[in-house]
Amino acid sequence: MNRAAWMLILVVFLGSCGDKKTNDRDRFFLRGNAALSERSLADAIKFYSEAIKLDPNYALAYNNRGIAYYEDDDLIAAVNDYSSAIRIDNQYFNAYQNRANALQLLARYPEAISDLQKVVAVQPDSADVHFALGMAYEGNMQHEEALAAFTRSNELDPTNTETYLNMAVVYYHTGGLEEADSLLRVSVETGNQNPNFYNIRGLVEVKKEDLIAAVTIFDQGMANYPENAYILNNRGYVYLLMGNLELAARDINESILLDPTNLWAYRNKGILAYEQGDYSTAARLLNRALDKKQYVEEVYAYLGLVSLAMDEKEKACEYFLLSTDRSELRGADAYQEHCQ
Repeated sequence: MNRAAWMLILVVFLGSCGDKKTNDRDRFFLRGNAALSERSLADAIKFYSEAIKLDPNYALAYNNRGIAYYEDDDLIAAVNDYSSAIRIDNQYFNAYQNRANALQLLARYPEAISDLQKVVAVQPDSADVHFALGMAYEGNMQHEEALAAFTRSNELDPTNTETYLNMAVVYYHTGGLEEADSLLRVSVETGNQNPNFYNIRGLVEVKKEDLIAAVTIFDQGMANYPENAYILNNRGYVYLLMGNLELAARDINESILLDPTNLWAYRNKGILAYEQGDYSTAARLLNRALDKKQYVEEVYAYLGLVSLAMDEKEKACEYFLLSTDRSELRGADAYQEHCQ
């Protein structure tokens, strides 16, 4: 699932007829806003920095420079600027929400949750904030809390398809496949289907072990979104499970060409190499799929199987135990079979 982006709020502040330093500060700030709206990020950062030089306690400029850094994919700098804005004004709740957004992308979920809880306390009727909190909980593998936050978001705004889809993801991870199916049906009724619908629905069918139904769903998804790397990769995974390695390789390799950053595709390519008996390549690809910022299912389980195939039983059992700790059935079964 791709995380839904939160609204990053640009605050427009018009300088009054104060002293020259204040007026210059506000002019730089407004020039920064104009540059940011045009996505001239380097200029925006420069203008906000000039405003901050003139007033080191200018929380608005820190927040908006943080937005520019965020848009420029410099998440650490963004977090630092949001933190400066909050240090200056600890009631600046837009900065808390913006910081939480960046923290999630850095996989610093407990910190993001803490920030969003502060925002929820003052904006209890904001569907967007509850949705963001649900995303943070789910990233931290707190499924029960995630479901509660998504449910509250849905009560406040029952028209948001993404809420239904993410609730379905929670049930998918916790084994509630019938509940996931029901939520996916409701998401269709909202009339706003997107690629994630096909990905989640197909993966639910995989967990039900109805691989033909899963392929059909992914085929439908590709017909509607022919350039979607995630649907293509998921179809390749189903072909892997069906033992059709040729079709699996075609889909997985093409998905990597479309999106070389998709860790799930490297996991699947690692599984393909394992099935083909190329264990060293499988280990390399599966390790590439490990990332502290993103949970990729069953990587440890397959690393254990690769280690077993390479006669490294002790290492295999360590991997199976890590998979078991993630509540993954494949790893738990392998641990019981080979390590007890």
